[in-house]
Formats: sequence, structure tokens, C-alpha cells
Amino acid sequence: MPNQQKPDTHWTIKREVQLGHVISTILLAASVFGYVTSMEKRIAIMEDKMINQKERDDKQDARFGEALGHMNQQIDKIDSKLDRLIERK
Repeated sequence: MPNQQKPDTHWTIKREVQLGHVISTILLAASVFGYVTSMEKRIAIMEDKMINQKERDDKQDARFGEALGHMNQQIDKIDSKLDRLIERK
């Protein structure tokens, strides 16, 4: 066994750039850019929807407050009328 070869255990780095790697890197970068752009659009749409919903909620709360105030006024009127009816009897 004098002619046994030792396995090559040294690391080597080649200074070559293969066309397949360049193309796949460009495609990956384009895909990431497209994904980020679409996410930004989705986020902007959701922000607009949230702002619109907040405005609707505020308007609805204001209308509810007005309706509640109107109901309280009506209840006070009914209460005073009932008091007058009770006092008459």
C-alpha cells in the first residue's frame, strides 16, 4: 500500500462567476423587489381603509350620541307629563 493517495482536504475558492448564478441572482432580486412593492401597495390600501373606517365610526358615534340625547329629552318630557297627570289626580 505504498501508493495510497490521501484525500484532498484543502478548500479552494474559484474566481469564476457562472452565468446561471448571475441570472438566478438577478431574478431573485427582481422577485424580492416585486414582493416588497406589492406589500407596500397592500399596506397603503389597508391604511386608507382603516382611516375611512375610523371616520365612519366617529360619525356613527356622534349620531348615536345625538340620538341618545334626543331620547333622554323625550323621556324627560314624558316624565314631566306623567308628573302633571299624577298631580291632577
